This record gives sequence, C-alpha cells and structure tokens, in this order.
Amino acid sequence: MSRDSNSAPDLSGVIYVFGVTSLILFISFSSQYFVFYNLLSPFGAIRSNFFAIFNLLTAYILYMYYLACTTEPGTIPKLWHKDSQYKIKPRFCTSCQEYKPPRSHHCSECRRCVLKMDHHCPWTNNCVGFYNQGHFLRFLISVVVTCSIAMCLHSYKIYQFGYNIYYQTFKYPPASFKTMFFVSVNLFLLFFVILFVGIMAIQHFFQLKNNTTTIEKSEINRVEKLISDGKISQIKYPYNLGDNLNFQQVFGDNLYFFWLPSKMQGDGINYLTCYQKQEDLPLWPPLEYYKAYPRSVTAKNKGRTSIQRILYSNQDSVTISMFDEDGENVIRTFSNSEYKNLMAMMNNGQIDGNIDCNLTFEDNLSDSQRSESSDSDDSSDRVSNFNSSEISLKDHSYSNHNNHHKQPPSDLNHNDKIHLSTHQSSKITISNKKID
Repeated sequence: MSRDSNSAPDLSGVIYVFGVTSLILFISFSSQYFVFYNLLSPFGAIRSNFFAIFNLLTAYILYMYYLACTTEPGTIPKLWHKDSQYKIKPRFCTSCQEYKPPRSHHCSECRRCVLKMDHHCPWTNNCVGFYNQGHFLRFLISVVVTCSIAMCLHSYKIYQFGYNIYYQTFKYPPASFKTMFFVSVNLFLLFFVILFVGIMAIQHFFQLKNNTTTIEKSEINRVEKLISDGKISQIKYPYNLGDNLNFQQVFGDNLYFFWLPSKMQGDGINYLTCYQKQEDLPLWPPLEYYKAYPRSVTAKNKGRTSIQRILYSNQDSVTISMFDEDGENVIRTFSNSEYKNLMAMMNNGQIDGNIDCNLTFEDNLSDSQRSESSDSDDSSDRVSNFNSSEISLKDHSYSNHNNHHKQPPSDLNHNDKIHLSTHQSSKITISNKKID
C-alpha cells in the first residue's frame, strides 16, 4: 500500500482491502462447509484431496493479493537521468519536481511518480507498477480459476436440487434451506466476481501480450488515429518484443513456472526495445501526441499539468496559476530561467501537459478566485494585489504595462504552493503552513 510518506492514510483504501479479503474468505469457507462437504460425500477420499487443493488455491489467492497490496510498485531513484542510457530528453513531473523515466507516470492518489505505471487499483490500495505487476496478474488469474471451480460445483448442486423436484425423486440427497441459501448467495457472488475479474484478466492478458500497460494502450490507440488521419508519420511502439519475450518481461524466463511469485528483473528505468540501435529509439508518445490531445483544466483531470493564467511578472520572476499533476489548483512563482525551462519542456513533450491560456493575460485573480480567498486576512492580498503585465509565451519575453508593480512577498519562494480551497471557509496554505 505504497503512498507518499507525507500524505494521510487512505481510510477508503483500507476498507476496500478489508472488503476484498472478507469476500475471499466468506466464499471459500461457506462453499466448503455448506455446499462441498455434502455434495462430495459419496466420493470418499476424493473429497479430502479436493478440500486440500481448494484450500491451497484460497491461500495462494490471499498471498498474491497480499503481495499486490504491499509490494512497492516502483519509486523513481533520485537523479536517475544522470546515468541513463537514453539519449532522449526525459519528461518532467511538475508535481514531484523530478524527471520521469520512460513508461513512468504520476499517480494522483499516491501523489508520486510510479515506474511503469499501469493504473491505481483501489481494491489493492496500491498502484500496479513495475515491481508488483506480476503479483497483480497472478492474483487475477488465480481468482478466475478458483471461482470457476466453485461455480461449477455450485451449479451441480443446483442441478441435483432441480432433478429431485422435477422427477419427484430422491436420487440425490435432499438439500436443506440453509444449504440452498448459501448456494444462491455464493452463486450470485461468484457470477459477478468471475465476470468483472475475468474481464480485467482478459484485458491485462492482451495488454501483456503486446507489452503495454493500460495507460500505454490508450496512447497507442490515439497515436494510431493520428497516423491514420495523416497528422504524424508512421511510428512503431518501441516495447513490443514478441509474445514470448513480452510475457517473460513480467513472469520470468521460464513461463512454465509463471505462477510462482518472483522478483522482477531490471530496474524499471531501462527496457528492451524493438529498435536495435539506441539512437533510433523515438520519443514515446511522440511530441505531436501532446499537441493533438491537450489537457483540460479541471480538477477531475488529474495526472496532468496545465498553466491556467499568468498572475504576475517582472524581470526576475513569474507567478502563474496552474493545475498540477495532482489536479490541484495551485499558484507557483518561478524565476525567469525556471519559467523558460518549464515552457521549453512542455513544448518538447518532457512535461505531460499543455498551456491552456492565451498569449496575453490579466495578472489579477478572477472574481471567483478572489471571493474564495477573501476570508484569509492579508494572505489573499499577497496574490490579489498583483497588477497587470503582458507575457509572450512564444519567445518568453516580458514587458510590464506599469512600472509601479508591487513585488511578490519575500516569503513566497519559487517552490511555494498556495492551494485555493473551494470550500466556503477557504484557507490558503503556503508550503504546508496554514494561515488562519
């Protein structure tokens, strides 16, 4: 259950994990005690062997689930790009203030970047990433297999019950009300577990067959549409190595023992590609991808970066309102050189985001923003008193309309964040310090 160490514990995630564990144990024990025991009584020794196998499968499910929940999906090492073999400029995460390796993405739930991120799974209260992807897939497969076995035996019990009623006979042992109650409840639960987990397992099987993640599958579909529309030239997805190698990337070299939990090989930063020469490796997704699919400026659109408006500028610094990759509306102050670097990285695809604003802006806050922060004493004045200026984002030149601009407050550093709350009793937080 890996999360940013500075974030509060996720109670909902703990509830999800408790619910999944309880569901696994309920189906397993109620099936054996109320259904399988009487159903398999005529088979003698076979019944004992079946119970042993079924309980081993249940224990295997719980263990794979434990590994999927607790295994660190992949933390990006500091300054990894210094020793990287990649010649392409890495993407930059504006929330983590770190460079992102290929196939890494920012998780808005965990509030950090994850190596080879597939998705954030609420049922495991963890991201599915480089180091726990194999455990997650083994969990899905084992759930489908075990629940299918249980489904068949429950269906056979229903067949026996229906046969006795239809032919008015006692060929099969009569079932009590308690037995039929648990048969009905378990069949209902098993049907939906197999349906939803089975769909997810099939989806991940085909993604693994092509060595893609859920995020990369979406990227591939969008890139293929751009190619078909003639907007970009043909480009090959670099990580598809063929079926066998693709499965070996997650399950290990010997696929006959794929069901055995094993530690992932590699570092989650450097990957085998279908390009023989490193210099031939293209940027994925290509730069045109970010231009064709701009990011919307909404708090719901998490995992992206968008510059909303320029609030203030002078010859030393630029203060902007933006949505960071956590989906939070924040205000940040950059030096001119930092701002130019931000624009350059956004333009060449190193930052997964876009500029959702015109070339010139009014620097004062909007009326709605000002009203939200009006209850925060003089702290809101630090932002709302900024006068107007004009900034050209195309060549990053700055010209002030007035020479009497007020300087930003001295305690508002370049890395400070001011979070604007949308609640009625608004608060402003500067570097995690609340000002009442």
